[in-house]
Amino acid sequence: SRVFIGAIIVIIGVIFLTDTLGITGLFGLNAGEIIGTLWPIILIAVGLNLFTKQKSSVGIVLTGLGLLFLASNIFNINVFATLWPLFIIFIGISILLGKPFNRFEASQQTTSEAKLNTSAIFWGVEQRVTTQNFQGGKVDAIFGGAEIDLRNAKVSPNGATLEINAIFGGVEIHVSTDTYRVEVAGDGIVGGWENNFNTTSSSELPLLKIKGVAVFGGVTVTN
Repeated sequence: SRVFIGAIIVIIGVIFLTDTLGITGLFGLNAGEIIGTLWPIILIAVGLNLFTKQKSSVGIVLTGLGLLFLASNIFNINVFATLWPLFIIFIGISILLGKPFNRFEASQQTTSEAKLNTSAIFWGVEQRVTTQNFQGGKVDAIFGGAEIDLRNAKVSPNGATLEINAIFGGVEIHVSTDTYRVEVAGDGIVGGWENNFNTTSSSELPLLKIKGVAVFGGVTVTN
C-alpha cells in the first residue's frame, strides 16, 4: 500500500541520514551494510500483510523467503543451497499426492468457470477464459509465469475483481475493452506493473478491477 511504501522510504532515508551524521559509524556500520542485511524484512512484512488480510498462501511463501534471505544475511547461510533441497522435497510430495502439477502444465487451457483460482509455482500456466459472466478471482505466480486471456470473456454486470500476486514471477493478462472497462491498481516492490490497454471504454460497461502486488516480479495488462 501507499503507507507501507512511504514508511519504507522514510526508514531508508533515516538510515542514510544517521550514516551521514556519523552515528552508524560509531557502531562500525554503514548505510549500505544495514540495508543490504535487512532488506528481506520488506518481503516478510508484505507476506504477513497478504496472509493476515487475505489469508493468501502467497503470503506464507513470501514470508518464508524473507526469513531465508534474512537468515542468509545475518548468519552467512547460503540461502540457495537451502532452497534447492526444499524444491526437490516439494516435487516429491506433489508426486506422492497424485500429480497435482497437472494443473500447472504450460499447455494452453480453456475454462468457462465464472471465477479463476490459478497458481503457477515453479511452473507455467496459460488459460483462456470464455465465461460470459466473469466474476474475478485470483492468480498467483511464484517462481513461475501465468498468461490469462480474457478477450473472449464477458464481465458480470455487477463487475469483477481479479487479484494478481507475482512473487519472483510474471503474469500477463489479455483484456478486451470493447465489452468491459478495465481499472488497474497494483503495487510493485522491486517489481513493476505495465498497462498497455485502451482506457476509452464507455462508462456504462461493467468494470473489471485488477489489483495485487508484484515482488521481484512483473504484471502486464494488455489488449
